Amino acid sequence: MNEKPIIVGVDVGITTAIAILDIEGNFVNVISKRNWKRSEILNYISKFGKPIIIATDVKHSPKTIQYIAKNFGASLFIPKEDLKRIEKNYLVKKFGFENFVKNVHEIDALASSLKAYKKFRKIFDKIRKTLKRFGIEEYSEEVTKKMFEGKAKSIKEAIELVLGQKQLEKLIEREEKKDLEKEIRKLNRIIEEQKREISRLKNEIKILRKERKKSFNFEKKILEKKLKEMERKYQILKTIEEMERNGYLPIIKIEEISYENLKKIDNEFGLEKRIIQCNKNENLLLLENCKILALITKTLPKDISKISFPILLENQLPKTLEKNGIKFIKKDEFERILKEKFKERFLEWLQSYRKRI
Repeated sequence: MNEKPIIVGVDVGITTAIAILDIEGNFVNVISKRNWKRSEILNYISKFGKPIIIATDVKHSPKTIQYIAKNFGASLFIPKEDLKRIEKNYLVKKFGFENFVKNVHEIDALASSLKAYKKFRKIFDKIRKTLKRFGIEEYSEEVTKKMFEGKAKSIKEAIELVLGQKQLEKLIEREEKKDLEKEIRKLNRIIEEQKREISRLKNEIKILRKERKKSFNFEKKILEKKLKEMERKYQILKTIEEMERNGYLPIIKIEEISYENLKKIDNEFGLEKRIIQCNKNENLLLLENCKILALITKTLPKDISKISFPILLENQLPKTLEKNGIKFIKKDEFERILKEKFKERFLEWLQSYRKRI
């Protein structure tokens, strides 16, 4: 007798139809016959295997269906509601079996078996996956039969009935060992990934430290330069203050007269009431609004008609004193020279005036 587990859909009546699927949902056979006896139906089904599910398309199963299921010790599948014609046709077409049927009876029987297969497909898949995990896929049909014959309440129990308790324990032990090895491999991968990540982070920290050190050194140099410049200015201002208390005036020297240079000098020392020394005579008008005491230069500019501040020649100055990079002149001597300069300019103006009259 063929013990292959099968799903059988039956449509009983004057014309009885039988449709058979395997537990993977594959088409096996469909047939219809008038005035078919129960014994003939049982014999015909037995040729294809051992039914584990007998299916019908109506919610009130006919006695013949119940009789067939009982004889084979199979589970009886009954839909919650009678299957409608549109659903039956859809099921047969969806599975691609429409070319196997010749009449509505065969459609009804095939639709019943397909509906049952859809209902229990997840269980079939779970059995296959479990057996594959244990490496005993060849026992799939036997385990499935035990489940649907009602002899086992779980897949584990069905395996035990087929293989025996000792063999099941060995399988479980082997599977647990495999799971443990798999978990260890997984943990080792995680550890290796963590090692790589730690190494990457260490390198990143090393790079950041180098960059920070470079940045720190660069900023340190800038700050040191600023501090040095501030200390220089402080010492100069301190020297100027000290010398002014002792009756000296500072002479602030600049390379050329420009807006930028004048702004810098004004910020550092202040331009008002300062003596400025510059050997270049360009842009003298920029000094007009600075309220300086005087300009010291090597040569007199050609046109001084628009200049209101005194211009002194370098060779007219008495000996100067240099301290901390700044030249100083005695205040009383500077004022004396300035008076003489005003006197000279007045005499020049007077002579020019007399000539004109």
